[in-house]
Amino acid sequence: SPPPPSPSPPPQMVEMGTLPEHGVRVLAGGSQNIRTVRCLRPGDEDVTTANYRSRTIAVQCCTSDSSEGGCRRFVSGRGCLSGERDRGVAGFLLPRTFFEAEETCAQLGMMLCARSCAGTGCQYNRHPVYTRLPCA
Repeated sequence: SPPPPSPSPPPQMVEMGTLPEHGVRVLAGGSQNIRTVRCLRPGDEDVTTANYRSRTIAVQCCTSDSSEGGCRRFVSGRGCLSGERDRGVAGFLLPRTFFEAEETCAQLGMMLCARSCAGTGCQYNRHPVYTRLPCA
């Protein structure tokens, strides 16, 4: 009889990247302007908070930066990208790292935005938001 099949190799662990040397900006979620509240740099890969109102950094994704319609905090069938936030009550946002936020957008065929999507839902105006903008 033939020998038993070899065991499957262990699943590859996805290695978390390192933030770029120039860093990435976290913006004030309620600002129409680019208002940086934190710069994530190498060594900040596990960071999920910033010192801005409600501290948990929210995920927002963009199809492109050329139109307001491309900015999303809510996706039909999935809901708010970082979880819900109740009006007047500290709601529950899922703490996500920069790389988890980036992956969330990639799974939707989008990318992290290069601006704040202020006023586009999920009460994220009260939160800092991830971007793909380099720090100054």
